[in-house]
Amino acid sequence: DKQAVHKVIPLLPDDIYAHLTSDDFLLSCHDEFVALDKDGTGVLRPWELYPVVVKLSSSHPHAVTDEQCQHFTRIFDFHGDGVLRPEEFLDFARFLCIMGYLNSA
Repeated sequence: DKQAVHKVIPLLPDDIYAHLTSDDFLLSCHDEFVALDKDGTGVLRPWELYPVVVKLSSSHPHAVTDEQCQHFTRIFDFHGDGVLRPEEFLDFARFLCIMGYLNSA
């Protein structure tokens, strides 16, 4: 369910909810998107997600595979064009943060 992130956010503890819906989080995601979009195409391809998956999931760099990045792209690619646009990337980043929270709880 591509809308699962939006269904889960209101159920999170208040501080997590506030963080994921804050202007600071939105700006941080925008800045991260721009930094990852090194070729300036306005979209992120699966291989461009690698650094953010490692960073936001607190994974060891060797634990993240190309296949995982391709899978994340398929999940959050609402337009079905094989890339993530800024609004899709925002949901992806929220998902990674939610998973990080759930794995630490």
